[in-house]
Amino acid sequence: MARVDTVRIYSLARPGLNRPSGFDFVNRIAWEIHAPGATGAWDLLLDTQDGQLVFLPPGALGITSETILLAIPGIAFDDVVTAPKDTTLYSGDLPLLVETNTVYVLRTHQGVDRYGLPCRFYGKLQPLEVKLALGTVQFVYDVSTLCDDRALIPPDA
Repeated sequence: MARVDTVRIYSLARPGLNRPSGFDFVNRIAWEIHAPGATGAWDLLLDTQDGQLVFLPPGALGITSETILLAIPGIAFDDVVTAPKDTTLYSGDLPLLVETNTVYVLRTHQGVDRYGLPCRFYGKLQPLEVKLALGTVQFVYDVSTLCDDRALIPPDA
């Protein structure tokens, strides 16, 4: 069964504290990020750079992580059913412009699977609402529960 959900995160550049700027796709938790390396358990942050909202994987801030992202423009969320196998297409150290007509596929940081084994998971997200003036993005997402499985639609879907 798919576990599609939505979340809103806030730009790091937005004034004020106590707003989640990061998201951990392994545990499906939004994080309040006061210092990017403080939690170590997030897959992307939202920031404002050159007047635009961007997603930042940990590597874009010099933090060692296995998280990688790939933007796939012009395709519907439901139509992205498998994460591309070629990991050279993904980026782990560059900001990605946030766009509503784009699906972002990611491989998460290392977590544990349902058996307690170390694992990475593949997932996808698509911004639904981007408010540059407020520094917010609401996105829909889903993450596979199967270890290192690139299928983004569960077999029983």
